[in-house]
Amino acid sequence: MLLGPLIFGFVWFVLNAYAPPPVVQPADGIAVLTGGAERIAEGVALLRDGYGKQLLISGVGKDADLKSIARAAQVDVRGVEGQIDLGFAATSTFGNAQEIAGWAQAHQFHSVLIVTGSYHMPRAKLQLERVAPGLEVSVMPVRAPALRGLHLSAGPVLVYEYGKFLAAEFGVLRDSAIGAAQ
Repeated sequence: MLLGPLIFGFVWFVLNAYAPPPVVQPADGIAVLTGGAERIAEGVALLRDGYGKQLLISGVGKDADLKSIARAAQVDVRGVEGQIDLGFAATSTFGNAQEIAGWAQAHQFHSVLIVTGSYHMPRAKLQLERVAPGLEVSVMPVRAPALRGLHLSAGPVLVYEYGKFLAAEFGVLRDSAIGAAQ
């Protein structure tokens, strides 16, 4: 009985991961969840194009700085570096949600555009909306290189991420604080 809804949900999840990006709406701030250079490049491009006033890169390694992040992502941040904040506290998706919510509150933002992998977006959006229910959340999913085209190698990643999404949906996967590992 449970197999049907699980399969239907997985099909929805996969179609969502491969869907073209939505039309982007401007927000007060833009938040990138680390995990791929494409995400950072997309976030900086959105900032440059005026889709937000400030950009947060959430989940940055303790030893990183903007210069090293920009170099690794092969993105030029000259002219917008003063609009980019680095978040060092998050070590998980729930931690990202907490970090983004605190950042948005500190800047008095009412809306945030989140940028993360397309397979990661459902869980990231769900957790941010739970942590900050009054915050308007819009999305810019970035398709990971493994999802460019239909490759069997993407299967295990999609199954794993779908499992984590279900766990988050049902309240099983949730950290108690920033910095807690999932």
